[in-house]
Amino acid sequence: MQVPGRPVGADVIYNALRKNYDLDDRTLEFYAVHVEAEEEHGENAMTAVEWFARTNEQQARVRRAFRWSVLAHTGMAEGYDALLDR
Repeated sequence: MQVPGRPVGADVIYNALRKNYDLDDRTLEFYAVHVEAEEEHGENAMTAVEWFARTNEQQARVRRAFRWSVLAHTGMAEGYDALLDR
């Protein structure tokens, strides 16, 4: 859900948390800010990739960084799940 250019990712999370867990505005503030900033944030990410991924070598580095980011986020989520399963 946190991929540059993906529309309404933060909004989906925000609404799901509000609906399914009946959380108040203060608790959801983090996602409310992300809903407001999502379009600009996605555009900034795409601009950065365009600026710094012009050569084949730069593009390979971006792909490698993306893969490592996905692995790190997956590991973090698996760690949370393991903690919550205890």
